[in-house]
Amino acid sequence: MKTLNSFPFILLFIFSFWFGSVSCSSTDRTTASQQNDFALATSNYTVLAEKAISYQADFNVEAWGDLLADDVEYIFPNNTKWVGKTAVVEGWKNVIVKT
Repeated sequence: MKTLNSFPFILLFIFSFWFGSVSCSSTDRTTASQQNDFALATSNYTVLAEKAISYQADFNVEAWGDLLADDVEYIFPNNTKWVGKTAVVEGWKNVIVKT
């Protein structure tokens, strides 16, 4: 019975793994401190986001609507558009009632 020497297969596996990791790694070495196209939100935003999610989970559209700007616009994928806080709040109330 003929036996296979496993050394070439192991060497081929190691080489292909190394080559794959080198070829897939990024050559861009910029750090987060060098990128100026983003900013972290303040903790006030975190509180507002938590409130919004809580109001949505409780189906409290009125309280959620108080967090919106007066000139808010909602545009849906089918190009339906709700303009203004009142329209958005009433629209979501109608959606909740139908479901």
